[in-house]
Amino acid sequence: MKISYMLLNNTGQDLGVPIGTAWQWIHEVEDEEQMRSVFERLKRKTHEDRLTLANLRINERECSDALLVDTFDFKGPALYDKTIAPKRIIHLHEEDDEENLQHA
Repeated sequence: MKISYMLLNNTGQDLGVPIGTAWQWIHEVEDEEQMRSVFERLKRKTHEDRLTLANLRINERECSDALLVDTFDFKGPALYDKTIAPKRIIHLHEEDDEENLQHA
């Protein structure tokens, strides 16, 4: 299963994603446990680094806010905008070691 999303840095708080840009992550996951792990890291990054979640898709379908709240307890809304162009695309397989995933 594929999960893809972009993180936008509109606040200038995060040192990983440059100010005013978007980076895209694509995760290949095998099961619900790996999917939950992706969403836990995503919640932490958007909250701690004040990044905006954009264009979240699971298997090429947009995710509703209700799915995020009900299934993954994700409180923030996802922005959907086809005009956002990522400056960097990061493709990860969830069996990669956890240390590499945290630094991506």
